[in-house]
Amino acid sequence: MTRKIGGYDEDFLINRASEIVESKCENSSLFCSVQEAQMPRFEMSELTIGRILGKGGFCEVNEILKVTLSDTEKNGAANGSNGHAVPQRGLTRLNSTKWGNLVQDRNFIAETCIRKGKDVRYAIKRLSDETAESPERFVAGVIDLAIESRFLSVIKHPNIIKMRAMAVGDPHKPGFFVVLDRLYDTLSSKIDKWKKEKSKV
Repeated sequence: MTRKIGGYDEDFLINRASEIVESKCENSSLFCSVQEAQMPRFEMSELTIGRILGKGGFCEVNEILKVTLSDTEKNGAANGSNGHAVPQRGLTRLNSTKWGNLVQDRNFIAETCIRKGKDVRYAIKRLSDETAESPERFVAGVIDLAIESRFLSVIKHPNIIKMRAMAVGDPHKPGFFVVLDRLYDTLSSKIDKWKKEKSKV
């Protein structure tokens, strides 16, 4: 039985959010279903989640301490949510897209989860429990994370955080998440760094 959020069935709100996402994205030339389909996918059960790094209006971000691939993955190619095999190489060039991005695969992410033997490399972003406190906030949160995942699957820029993977399944469901680079600098520390670099010029 679906849960109630502010008197509404959760499934009804998910369908509403999905409709809004599609209407916002259908005429955009930015998004690319090919690149989105090529993103590595993980089940939540494959990730060991650490401490909370921060919370926003809709989501919370946690460290990923460990990635344990499923037995199927260990024995062969894993499938993305679209059923296509994810290439088993450290880096895969998407020749079929105009962006020519490099995408890390599941094995590479699992093997490089900890940097230099101590630093956590990746973080998970997902809807917070508080988002379900009202139907309006829930729908807005689902829309926000779903569109963000589409945006980050095609955008690669040094000043924009990189998305490395996402959850298996429907991006409009509450269990959806994205895997991002774990940031160690705050905005204020970055600004201080930029000021120092500028003063040296």
